[in-house]
Amino acid sequence: MLIFIEYKSAKGMNGKSVIDLFNRYRVIDYIDDYYEALHTTGFNEK
Repeated sequence: MLIFIEYKSAKGMNGKSVIDLFNRYRVIDYIDDYYEALHTTGFNEK
């Protein structure tokens, strides 16, 4: 998942920490529920 890799790099976290954080806040569930809408808006680099 690109969001996982991007978040991990941006925050300097290890994979387990990101998974734990994403699970705690149900990020994966949100992405799963709204994937199509998120996918069509693309990735906005700053």
